[in-house]
Amino acid sequence: MKDLYGKEISQERMDAYEIELNEFIKMMNARKPDPKDYTDAARFKSDMSAWDMAYSCDMPNRPGYYRANND
Repeated sequence: MKDLYGKEISQERMDAYEIELNEFIKMMNARKPDPKDYTDAARFKSDMSAWDMAYSCDMPNRPGYYRANND
């Protein structure tokens, strides 16, 4: 597998990424706000927005791709 610049990415790194990504998704789904727990719709919308931001910004970087939280 190659990255955006044509560099080779090892299968071991891709496997490690898949494991890390699946753990991240499980963790974030456990933290996802449940609408049943809210009586105030505005508070739910605010918490859901914060969750969505954390989900999109903290997701692990795919090997060979740059994002702001690149490791």
